[in-house]
Amino acid sequence: MAGSLSLYQPRHSKYGAYLSQLEVQALTALHAFPLLHCPNSPVAAGTPSALLHDICREEIMARLAAMPFLKRKLVIVAWPPAMVLWGLGLTLANGAYVARRYGRGMIGQFVDQMLLAFTQGIPVNFFYTYELHERRNWPKARDYVLRGYIKGGCQLYKVLYRNDPARRASARLLNDKLAFHQFCYGRDLPTAHLFAVVSKGTFGWTDPSLVTLPPVDLFLKPRKENGGSGAERWAYGEGRYHRHGHSASLDAKGLTERLVGLSRNQAYLVYECLANHPDTGDLSAGALCTLRLHTMLNEHGEPEHLFTMFRMSQFRECIVDTQDGIAAAVDPKTAILGPASNSSAVARWMDHHPVTGVRITGRVVPFWREALDLALATHTELNALYLIGWDIAITARGPVILEANKAPDLEIEQRLDGPWGNGRFGELIVHHLTRRVRDASHPQNSASAESRATAL
Repeated sequence: MAGSLSLYQPRHSKYGAYLSQLEVQALTALHAFPLLHCPNSPVAAGTPSALLHDICREEIMARLAAMPFLKRKLVIVAWPPAMVLWGLGLTLANGAYVARRYGRGMIGQFVDQMLLAFTQGIPVNFFYTYELHERRNWPKARDYVLRGYIKGGCQLYKVLYRNDPARRASARLLNDKLAFHQFCYGRDLPTAHLFAVVSKGTFGWTDPSLVTLPPVDLFLKPRKENGGSGAERWAYGEGRYHRHGHSASLDAKGLTERLVGLSRNQAYLVYECLANHPDTGDLSAGALCTLRLHTMLNEHGEPEHLFTMFRMSQFRECIVDTQDGIAAAVDPKTAILGPASNSSAVARWMDHHPVTGVRITGRVVPFWREALDLALATHTELNALYLIGWDIAITARGPVILEANKAPDLEIEQRLDGPWGNGRFGELIVHHLTRRVRDASHPQNSASAESRATAL
């Protein structure tokens, strides 16, 4: 029966590495032109955001210098027409909604994208993400920490661990879900119960008394995939397992055969399927709600809370809340939720859940203080890591750690919380970067950046 279901095919490592390299080159190209040719954008000198831009320019400069001459020139020359064409496409896709909602016509939106791109160096793909179609948001436009600064392109997350093998080894722990689960289990930290590890068709049971899948709801996920990719949720009922979002139904033998097939490509972990806390179950269309909680080492090397959002699913067929879900900021003092926003390119704000209809704004997250204390205490155990994005479920038995991410994205966080460049994140990442990789003072490095920009 398992053979009748399509098997998830994860990326092969060589293709994953190739795609990763393509992303780095694409993001380098995306940010090279504005960092080189829009240096006088409205960023207050001496602020964390200004220092961050200087560091990014240094990294971009180094990457461009390593490129062949023709490729380097192509990167610079291709940027203006690429922005024009990309801007047209984004305007056609999103402009009508923004025009109805905010009153700014499509032509005006396109003109604004070009103004921001060629005067402030803001790539057009962030125009709708950060609601820059509202001109009141322009003064802080350059204070957003763009993806190309921290991942791909400048790769500042990787720069943090450059020339530090011990910290890199600690960071690798978070790439392996099984290793991280064992880390938590060995310290009696609350995690989902792991029943088995399935690798190349062989089951490794965590409980020697188990010889078959238990008759409970199960959650299956690959050992080394992110964002819910390849995960499956199976609800148990009437002697069979029913796959969420599909009509498929298997008995224990059939699901075992399916896991054998899935594990031929990479190892799978078989977990208990957690349920939402009774007070938050109506905030989901079906998937488990999670806190994305950010902690970062401060100037004294101690974990500090930066920001937390509560993520919710809005489509019944999705099994994780990161798949086109919605999120709301959590007030760190009161645990009260603010209005929610979607995770797509154009921001849509809502006070009520789009499926269940219940009110989001003003709801209180249970076990908030316990979840925060858990994240901070666990980061203390992982104090070689500068920044961690925690995924924590709130269940009836309290907070449960699902995963920890050493290089979290920041797009939705900044939509909910405003730009992070001059916030605590900007202060701390500049502190760590300058302490780790910058020997000279900021003005000297700025001069170095200018001279290298001229040479290129």
